[in-house]
Amino acid sequence: MTRFLASLLFCCLALAGSQPATATPWYATVDHSLQRPPDAGESWDFANGSFEGPLSRETAFEILLKTDTFASSHVGSDGTLSTQVRAFRRVLAEPDAASAFGDLVRRGRMAGQLYGLSGLYLTDRAAFERAVTPYRSSTESVLTFSGCVMFRAPVAELIEDKEYPTSGIAGGGLPRTFQGDSRRRRASQGTSAPSSSQGMPAVEPEVQPHPSPGGGVQSSKKAGNTT
Repeated sequence: MTRFLASLLFCCLALAGSQPATATPWYATVDHSLQRPPDAGESWDFANGSFEGPLSRETAFEILLKTDTFASSHVGSDGTLSTQVRAFRRVLAEPDAASAFGDLVRRGRMAGQLYGLSGLYLTDRAAFERAVTPYRSSTESVLTFSGCVMFRAPVAELIEDKEYPTSGIAGGGLPRTFQGDSRRRRASQGTSAPSSSQGMPAVEPEVQPHPSPGGGVQSSKKAGNTT
């Protein structure tokens, strides 16, 4: 009996050892901890670093994970594509983008969480609807950057703008703008989109199959708690 049990244990251990180890998803290897430089000013943001050339998927995810600024697609007096949206599009190109954006919602700072929700809207609508619920009634605010203007906006209004329902994240406006399709479509039509009350671009609704997103800087405050 003892020999039989020993043989059975050996077989079980051998079988367990033959099973392939589960690989850690690439996005889960990106550390979310943020180390601010000792001389960093109040306006310092991780996304303001030097990110020349094509972004790796890990660097793109790290930018979204650590940024404190919910930037629009094009910022500054020359309309440069924001680092955050560059990163968003890079992560969106990955085959497991839905899982990556879900992890961003869980581990990102508030701006990163909003980018994560925008990504889920485009890649997994059911997961988006589950994740967005607490943000609809959030009392927090987040720093936004659109054009040459920076200001804090209530998270709940970025999720769903009552005045421009299609311009927020839940209305699909911001996700599609981050994705880039709506900008190309407007350019081909020679039209421009209105701006929402947050200064973020409002996008007209589009019918499509369910998807499988100068001057100096002006600062102002909007209602809502700061983070």
